[in-house]
Amino acid sequence: MRRLLIALAVLGSLGALAAPAWAELELGLQDDAYLSSADPRAWLLTRALRPGVIRYNVDWSSVARTEPARAADPGDPAYDWAATDHIVQNASAQGASVLLTLVQAPGWANGGRIPRFAPLEAGDFGTFCRAVATRYSGSFVPPGATAALPRVERFTVWNEPNRGQFFQPQGAHGFEAPRLMAGLMRSCAGAIHLASPGAQVALGPLASRGGLGGIAPLAFLKRYRAAGGPRPDVVALNPYLENLLPVFRGTEAEPDGAITIRNLDRLEDALTATYGDTVPIWLTEFAWRTAEASAGGVTPQRQAELAEQSVALVREHYPYAGMLVWFLLRDVSPTSYWRSGLVDSSNREKPVFATWSRLARVSEGETLPSRGMLALWIVIAVVVLILLYLVYGYNKLVRLRNEAEQGFSGIDVQLKRRADLIPNLVETVKAYATHEREVFERVAEARAQSLAARGVGAAAAAAGVMTAALTGLFGIAEAYPELRASENFQRLQAELSDTEDKIAAARRYYNTTVRRFNSLIQSVPTNFVARLGSFREREFFRIEADEERAPVPVSLS
Repeated sequence: MRRLLIALAVLGSLGALAAPAWAELELGLQDDAYLSSADPRAWLLTRALRPGVIRYNVDWSSVARTEPARAADPGDPAYDWAATDHIVQNASAQGASVLLTLVQAPGWANGGRIPRFAPLEAGDFGTFCRAVATRYSGSFVPPGATAALPRVERFTVWNEPNRGQFFQPQGAHGFEAPRLMAGLMRSCAGAIHLASPGAQVALGPLASRGGLGGIAPLAFLKRYRAAGGPRPDVVALNPYLENLLPVFRGTEAEPDGAITIRNLDRLEDALTATYGDTVPIWLTEFAWRTAEASAGGVTPQRQAELAEQSVALVREHYPYAGMLVWFLLRDVSPTSYWRSGLVDSSNREKPVFATWSRLARVSEGETLPSRGMLALWIVIAVVVLILLYLVYGYNKLVRLRNEAEQGFSGIDVQLKRRADLIPNLVETVKAYATHEREVFERVAEARAQSLAARGVGAAAAAAGVMTAALTGLFGIAEAYPELRASENFQRLQAELSDTEDKIAAARRYYNTTVRRFNSLIQSVPTNFVARLGSFREREFFRIEADEERAPVPVSLS
């Protein structure tokens, strides 16, 4: 039995270890323009998709076009939070969490340059981060409102800072950007943690390849660390595959240094080597575009197939990946490069819409396992059912064994009661038939044997001898009418008759229980349990001789 319990515990542990490979991955959605618009269809479509997370870029240059007098106060009139409030409130109403990416810098903070340029003072960006975290801390009530805004617990710092398209200056060989990001992360993460304890702040998201003067993710992280960048709570990545297929390659090195969902282990291994343990990764922007093959796109049906394969790849191989966010709910236009929407520009659902909706049931706790994980759970379920049946068989054997012991105890009690009646019965018969010494001696010997018997076999043999001796004793009584008429003799006869009935009933109960017990031991699969539990077949209570099988002939007439 101990081995069965150990096996169950091991299987339970395997199940617990297996589950994180897919159960913790949230599937999300990002479409800043459409979801912040006044089009009511946007959130109706989102509700049908049931994403676990909504990502939104909080554009500092748009939220604070002029410098706030009290920059740390989200209630300062210079701030325009309308679009962000719209996203946060609608996402919360649908049960989705929110991921806010803090991007861009206003001209008053970066020396009058375009928003992709970093602020001149990292502290200014940190103050803005504090204002955002305070506003969405779950306790901030905007002026004129009666209820606090929903809480946001996940943030990322800048979008693709290793691409010149989104972050400047990159510097010579792209080395300036990671140095600047070290300062921005230090200032922003500290401010968010101060305003909203328990919130998570991610570095990035980094672009999967770098570009436009920027460097690949691993090189960027190395220089970020060298510049004194703090350890991030999470590292965010936009793992676009471009022309690659979603096939697991582990630690494959791409010629351009790309980190994608094919080789995400390269990034995690580098983070573990740098910081000493696992750092979570968020995959914050990902999609397949529907367009002509010449333009690097795929058909709508192929888009759905690749989306499902990509989710299965992440769930099966990367337990440290906490989310995967699809980029765009709706195509930008019929001819746009960004035709990665789950619906086209006319709001007609593509095949990928149903696929993502099925895969993204995170808000209802219905994430679906990969095929490999499903097969593992089926195997575990079958083995657990078998073990549970074996445990049931073990318990049944224990119960029948206990019932058999109880049944034999009942026989033993009645045999002792019969033995206790013998001396009075013999003395009563002696008063009328003193010369039947040989009969009296056989009864005395049978009584002594019955009292000395131990175990089922010995008790059954002694019971047979006693039955034979009592038959002889009552045979004497037939020759003495005065004895049969004696009140004492009749009382003893009645007690003995009652005892014989109880012995017979106890014997039937015991033998029936033993028959069931022995049948289980001889049957598959409980014979396996019987061997593990050291169960042995029990002996029936048998009286072999024909004359011994019959009850003592007690006549009360």
